[in-house]
Amino acid sequence: MESQKALFRTWRNDPRFEPYWTLLDSLIVRDFASTRRWSAAAQAVRELQDYDFEAWREQRDFDRQHADDHLQ
Repeated sequence: MESQKALFRTWRNDPRFEPYWTLLDSLIVRDFASTRRWSAAAQAVRELQDYDFEAWREQRDFDRQHADDHLQ
């Protein structure tokens, strides 16, 4: 992680990377715990690869249509 931050600092001092300086600034100050959370989020996204989003949408629409059914 420290070697990566050193590389980011080098890029931060290079005018060719000026469009990315804001991003680099945030990456340089990021701590290990934050990096672990991003890694966990990325893993979760990879695991959603086979998730049936259409079924989720259909269920959500059904739930919305019948949200008040228990009130009658």
